[in-house]
Amino acid sequence: MLLSPEDYIDSQTLARLCTDQIHLEQYLDFLYNRMFRQTLLCHADVRLDYSLRPEAVTRFWVSSSAKPVPPAEGKAPAEGKPADGKAPAKAQEFRG
Repeated sequence: MLLSPEDYIDSQTLARLCTDQIHLEQYLDFLYNRMFRQTLLCHADVRLDYSLRPEAVTRFWVSSSAKPVPPAEGKAPAEGKPADGKAPAKAQEFRG
């Protein structure tokens, strides 16, 4: 059985060990055995937002080899509230 970092370290421990975002990312690189660091450089005046919010990705273009899965018989697609406040969004499952 393979263990992941979540199996032996928790977020409170990481917060105690890591004094800033760079230390946290370097520690996670070590825990996940990442051999290659991917970095996005930003100007100093750019405010970085590390929060994970679904509405933040609505502006993104996405490419994938995933194909839509037909809805199960008698199962209606899930509805969600879109970030723009317009008509309810229909959720569709994709696999691939």
